[in-house]
Amino acid sequence: MQHKIKLTAREKINIWLDLCDFSFRLMKNALSVTELEKRLKKIRQAHLKEDRLFLLKLAGLK
Repeated sequence: MQHKIKLTAREKINIWLDLCDFSFRLMKNALSVTELEKRLKKIRQAHLKEDRLFLLKLAGLK
């Protein structure tokens, strides 16, 4: 079930950052340090532009 909740741009960004933090914790517990570093490097390179655009859309700036 989905609830329609009105959120401010800042609240949406904070929720997004909390989800990113949660995902990082899951990966950190499941992977070795070197595997985690490799995975994070790939994620950063592949999604830097996409994440920037996503956050701009959440904030209503684009």
